[in-house]
Amino acid sequence: MNISFSSKLTDILESTQKKTFLLLFLSILITLLLFLLTVRPTILKITRIKNEIVVNTQYLSDMNQKIETLRVLSDKFEENKASFSLVKVRMVEDHVEEELIQNLADIANVSGFDMLSFETSIIGVGEAYQTLSYKSFSIDIKSRNDESNFAKFIHDIERYPRGVEITGISQTGNGTYSLNINFYSLVSVGN
Repeated sequence: MNISFSSKLTDILESTQKKTFLLLFLSILITLLLFLLTVRPTILKITRIKNEIVVNTQYLSDMNQKIETLRVLSDKFEENKASFSLVKVRMVEDHVEEELIQNLADIANVSGFDMLSFETSIIGVGEAYQTLSYKSFSIDIKSRNDESNFAKFIHDIERYPRGVEITGISQTGNGTYSLNINFYSLVSVGN
């Protein structure tokens, strides 16, 4: 009973019914294989797109919530704007000594700094660069404060939006401090 593979294949191919079932089986197998190879990437892409839509929808929702919060805060600020004590910020070319003193008083109030006295003087006009001139305004402040209020006041002065130079700091007994500050502003700007 030595039957070879080729003879069995010949028997199968000679039988029409067996041949039909074999071709049907191969057709279904190839169709499934092609279907999986073509449809799977499409399904994966659709899944990725759905995930991106979910993430972007959440992001959009978060951004809309933040915009609404900012709008509410803006409305509240507009309602209460008059009650805020804001420091007026002027251009550096505009040097108004009274306003500078008022701004210093506002900064002192915010930082809890208690000024005992202060003296002002205009130091003079100097030349900074070619046709650019500046004016220096000096303020000597004497105060009685604790160290934290004094440090906060100095920190706030350093953040003031003008040219500022702290030229002297001294401490006498009992928490009394002396502070010398120079403020600079442009006088004229040439061509």
